[in-house]
Amino acid sequence: MGTKTLVTAALPYANGRIHLGHVAGAYLPADIYVRFLRLSGEECLFVCGTDEHGVPITITADQERTTPEEVVSRYHRLQDEAFRGLEIAFDVFSGTSTCRFHRELSQDFFSALHARGDVEPRETQQYFCARCRRFLPDRYVEGTCPHCGNPDARGDQCESCLRPLEELVDPHCKVCRATPERRPTRHWFFRLDRYAEPLRRWLAEKPHWRENVRRFAENFVAQGLRPRSITRDLPWGVPVPLPAADGAQGKVLYVWFDAPIGYVSFTRELLAGRGDPTGWERWWKDPETRVVHFIGKDNIVFHAVIWPAMLIGRGGYALPAEIPANEFLTLTAGKFSKSAGRGFRLDEALADWPADAIRWYLTAIAPETKDSAFAPEDLVARADEDLADVIGNFAQRSLAFVERYLGGKSPAESPSDELRGPARAARDETARALREFRFRDAQRAALEFAREGNRYVDRRAPWSTRKTDAAATGTTIATSLAAAEDLSVLLAPFVPGLARRLRAQLGLPGDALAGSWSRVGEGSGLPRGADLPKPAILVPKLAARRQEVPVSDPKPPEPPKVPAPVPASPSPPAAAATAGTVPPAAPAKIPIEAFRSVELRVARVVAAERVPKADKLLKLRITLGTEERQILAGIAQHYAPENLVGSEVVVVANLAPAKIRGEVSDGMLLAASDGDRVVVLRPETEVAPGSKVS
Repeated sequence: MGTKTLVTAALPYANGRIHLGHVAGAYLPADIYVRFLRLSGEECLFVCGTDEHGVPITITADQERTTPEEVVSRYHRLQDEAFRGLEIAFDVFSGTSTCRFHRELSQDFFSALHARGDVEPRETQQYFCARCRRFLPDRYVEGTCPHCGNPDARGDQCESCLRPLEELVDPHCKVCRATPERRPTRHWFFRLDRYAEPLRRWLAEKPHWRENVRRFAENFVAQGLRPRSITRDLPWGVPVPLPAADGAQGKVLYVWFDAPIGYVSFTRELLAGRGDPTGWERWWKDPETRVVHFIGKDNIVFHAVIWPAMLIGRGGYALPAEIPANEFLTLTAGKFSKSAGRGFRLDEALADWPADAIRWYLTAIAPETKDSAFAPEDLVARADEDLADVIGNFAQRSLAFVERYLGGKSPAESPSDELRGPARAARDETARALREFRFRDAQRAALEFAREGNRYVDRRAPWSTRKTDAAATGTTIATSLAAAEDLSVLLAPFVPGLARRLRAQLGLPGDALAGSWSRVGEGSGLPRGADLPKPAILVPKLAARRQEVPVSDPKPPEPPKVPAPVPASPSPPAAAATAGTVPPAAPAKIPIEAFRSVELRVARVVAAERVPKADKLLKLRITLGTEERQILAGIAQHYAPENLVGSEVVVVANLAPAKIRGEVSDGMLLAASDGDRVVVLRPETEVAPGSKVS
């Protein structure tokens, strides 16, 4: 049988909304990976759903004075909507309480392990709250971690040091804050200790795993495995499949025992819905299936130790092939945490920014090997600089040229081979990085190809050759459009919305098809001389929009207080040096938002001439890559017009047009003044026209 890849993303608890820490940690990289596999023509499934059992759900229901069923229904819907808004495209997004196969499969795992003798009952001491009159499952207990001293540890795992916990220092009931007492109760334990050697051998086969995952799992096993309780006293969950006479009355499976089984039950639900009720076995019971779990680092122990042990014990199931766990995405107040109420919600982010901008930025700062910090202002800057200024600029300069000079038709000439090599190199490097789960590097490789496209257009200068060499101009534009087609495929895993818009403007089907990846750099599918849609802005700039960011600074900065001007002193200049004289006040400082409102760009001077009857003015024709403009500059006494043609300069691009001596000036040239000398500011090396200066 051929290799198949079954991709899962960690099941989010159905007791709250998705935050950006969740997205960056598991869901976005999983979606990018799946999209890439499908573009490569590989068979894969993308499985996820909400974790709907256990204490987190009952706590939320208690707090909201409702039922677990109502909590699950509401948050499952909200999470599904948020994922769809970000274009996270699961094949199935089910739930552990609603999937019709989940109880059966969960009880099957328990019964199989129990039959092997690897699940056994034990009398244990458990926290009991006399005030609430019930045993307290893990997350109803809070206290201090005995290992690292974290004062906000939960009863099952410390979020700080990530160690599983059996007891806490100074515990208290999460509901009523009373100090619980220890009372005996019966629970069933999975003999994880018996799986130490199989786990060691299995982990030894994973030297290619991310170091944080492999090291954590190996160290956890090396420290000694102990039997783990896999049942709880709780009315909400999968009932323990044992007779009440055995003491199983009122017991349910621990949520972290039944949750990963959801990957299997959801797959079964998906394929049954497609009319293939036994199809799930061809995935989960085929040793050739590559199972890839995308998780955050706080889930490593469950996915890299406990879940594989369960699969080994059950027998006949494919074990995880890859577990690319990410580190944490952080905020000023600490890591994103739904349980602690810290985070920027995905639905809030989507209300402020386009999905493509969020996807691009979270990939650029993906916490792959260490924690990374989320900053809303950086999201705007990164989206504008990469998506608008590089990618959008490359595509639109050629599309605008077609509309303006070629009558809206693609060139009759064939593309040259000049960008095929860079396209293939970008294709191969992006693919290599994605297969190694280096999403940041993969994105950079795709972006670099767009930069190479901009450099190509600058070298060929079609705005200059269109009047002297129509054939060369047509070849340049055809080559650029073919590269834009290649770019649309390279971008599709990262920013599918932008990729679709770009393909639509090229007159291509919106979604790149399976197998498209191998065709990047191998020739264009664009017909010659075909009518192209009227170009529109691919990536609107975000910087002009004021973003309200509740997690960092909900208030816009106050404008600086500018001191009132001081009347000129009648004293002679020498008085400024006398003792006790106050020096002139420094210019008032401005907030960063004010500076960012000034759009500085590199431009190339296409033509220059003097302005009649104006000794100081030169009239310059400049190109910003996608457009040409006229600006006037008071540098005629310092520069001859012919010495400026072909030069790269820096201009203020978003200045309102002004009329000077009857001529329109649409922008401002930047120059430095040193006494009587005026020097035009220029880039040190060649930079593409339209490049942003920051």
